[in-house]
Amino acid sequence: INAEYGDCQIQRMSCRWSRVVCIVVARLALCTLALQPDESIKCSVIVAGGSMASLAAAITAAEAAPELSVCFTEPTDWPGGQLTAGGDPAVDFGPGHYDARPENMPRSLRQMLGSIPGNPGACTISTMCYNPAWLVDSWIMPRLSRSPNLQVFVRTAIVGVQRSGGSVVSLTGVQRSPKNPSHEWSVPLSRDLEDWYSPDESERFTKRVLSLIGPDDAVRPVLIDATELGDVLGILGMSSQGVEVPSELSDTSNWRCGQAATTSFYMQLAPASRPPPLPPQPPLLDWDWGSNKIQNASEWVSSWVWRRAQCADPVNATACPPDAFWNPSEAQVVNVGDVSQQDKGNALTTGYFLLDRTAVSNQIAQGGWKGGVNLTVLHMLESRSRSWFEYVTKTSRYQSPYLRNRLALSTHTSGTLHGLSKWPYLRDSRRCSRGIESFRLAFNGTMNYQNESAPLLGYRFHDAVGLANAFVHSYPLMTDPECPTATAYPAYLWADNQTKPFWIPLRALTVQNFTNLLVAGKTMAQTAHANDATRKHTGEWTSGVAAGGVAVLMARNQWSSTDAYHNVAAVQGFLNSTHVGQPLDLSLIHI
Repeated sequence: INAEYGDCQIQRMSCRWSRVVCIVVARLALCTLALQPDESIKCSVIVAGGSMASLAAAITAAEAAPELSVCFTEPTDWPGGQLTAGGDPAVDFGPGHYDARPENMPRSLRQMLGSIPGNPGACTISTMCYNPAWLVDSWIMPRLSRSPNLQVFVRTAIVGVQRSGGSVVSLTGVQRSPKNPSHEWSVPLSRDLEDWYSPDESERFTKRVLSLIGPDDAVRPVLIDATELGDVLGILGMSSQGVEVPSELSDTSNWRCGQAATTSFYMQLAPASRPPPLPPQPPLLDWDWGSNKIQNASEWVSSWVWRRAQCADPVNATACPPDAFWNPSEAQVVNVGDVSQQDKGNALTTGYFLLDRTAVSNQIAQGGWKGGVNLTVLHMLESRSRSWFEYVTKTSRYQSPYLRNRLALSTHTSGTLHGLSKWPYLRDSRRCSRGIESFRLAFNGTMNYQNESAPLLGYRFHDAVGLANAFVHSYPLMTDPECPTATAYPAYLWADNQTKPFWIPLRALTVQNFTNLLVAGKTMAQTAHANDATRKHTGEWTSGVAAGGVAVLMARNQWSSTDAYHNVAAVQGFLNSTHVGQPLDLSLIHI
């Protein structure tokens, strides 16, 4: 099919004709290629999910406005993004740990973290490492289920967005059901992802097409793109990615120079079975492990406890010290039954996870939106993680010659039979190119020490809707053809990485030229350098709470995003009220 009308174009797609309709409505500029839905669901607020921000947005919107219908999609069956399916269960608090203070956290984040008993993993990278399977079962799913106005659509990929001019009319998703639930997670994501986006029944899944629409014919839904891949922005062609060059506020970006992604896994130490001693074996030579190379017992144990998700002996303060983060030397204990999350050496620096514009256009033309992911790189990412597991297993000889036969992947913790996390840990994604007033949240001058507006704080925007605090860590690609070394990245990324606690403005949650579309998490209207600071756990959750609260007021009052901005005092009052519990003033007491 090829069709064009006004400013709206339909690209050729190969698909099942019986499931596809083409609508060209003169004068309304409503032009789309859409799957005929199996079911239409009415929603006042739609949260296109997959990220930590999406979970926060869905909880906020549903609980702050019980009279509104909130629809929440999730591509896996573990909502929470990096908290859960993304395999990063070690909360990244920022400098001074200001964001670890209860009064500086959104209420919902405080409640979630409060449900975790201390630091279950006794890890050394954070004051809080936990078992993600426990968090999903014990807090996330029960919390979602307690709001009768919230409809959660797990295993749902976003494949279409219908628009009329600058307004989103509806969202199309493909929801899959595993034919063999016990083997659902037996296949790595690189082999499954395109199937997730296809409406056709497959060997592994039955499918149904969902159309999420407004609450009635006259009212459009408010849509939040808080996906991990920027699905909505990508489909609409409103996204940017990579890093801005030559300066942070440049309008041009190198779409291939992004952040290295990681696929995590979890290792478990089984009880001793008195195996025979193993002869010394050389480390694997398949990959260059660089600074993460393990060369002695101390380095092996350090890697084991770095992101340990579950300490098997929580009662024993010697085995699992409660202050492992502050006194890491006291946490150097390997226990039978420990579960160690591993992502220290398995970041892939030889390929970028996201396809560029040309490749995305080709993907759409050849069969429709499928996430815009480079499946070759995703497979490489999985291969590197498996190699890192083998490397950690073999180098365990430094600690003990008996450990190798007792180390195994903890499939219960990952929720998969193949042992890798359900979703990669993405450090960047597609993001909104501009918000209203052409706004982009930048790092320099607002989050760092170049800002002189306050000695200890970042710049406080007049439309501030959330607080954040984070260390800035960039993970550049090093041998990708487009980014052969770190020097391919602009110098400003490395010039100033000292952050202050900062504010997220409402304009960063908006999309230029769209009235009812918001963004949250890594999809915000921000630069690559700003994303380095906002992508951490507390910042991403905060942006999700803000987007969920703004969406409520837009739906209630039939506001556009510009209307919300012009009524920012009312927005701030609502967010800071007991209805939402979003702090907007920062306590600077260290903990």
